[in-house]
Amino acid sequence: LRQACADAASWPSDVRVAVNISAVQFRNPNFVQTVVSALANAGLAAGRLEGFAAQAGRMDRYVRRAWRRPRAIALCFAWQFLAWIVGALEIWVAFLVFGLPFGFAEALVLEALIQALSSAAFLVPGALGLQEAGFIGIGALVGIPAAPAAALAIARRFRDLFLYLPGLLAWAWLERRNPP
Repeated sequence: LRQACADAASWPSDVRVAVNISAVQFRNPNFVQTVVSALANAGLAAGRLEGFAAQAGRMDRYVRRAWRRPRAIALCFAWQFLAWIVGALEIWVAFLVFGLPFGFAEALVLEALIQALSSAAFLVPGALGLQEAGFIGIGALVGIPAAPAAALAIARRFRDLFLYLPGLLAWAWLERRNPP
């Protein structure tokens, strides 16, 4: 790596360098520091590296900074856990409103798996369609018929509209008041 960086430093500045990284290198806790050191020693700008290595130093600093704040990490975990429990309570209340014979345990399982699906489908804006399919598919796994599962998905979308629409409208209003 050091030799490759030194060689690349003598190339024209518009030539970028791609660095392949193996799984073995990721196991080294000092790998990012090694890349940053090789760049610095060669006088090669990090912006010349393609892919992961180009931003690895900055990402490493952010992660290390975050782990130096265990209280903030614990609070973040607690906040996410609370949101998960509230989401499960929301589903449980919907079970009661819709007259479904399911308890809090089923609501907790459904909420956990829907959250996992939504996280996995982060590329789809708002998990549109995926959340609904997830409610129906995951609902079937815990014994919820398709129609009530779809009703739960629609209830969740109404909640999303109720919570997010005012924020989006305020953002649009602020953008119109302060054009770029």
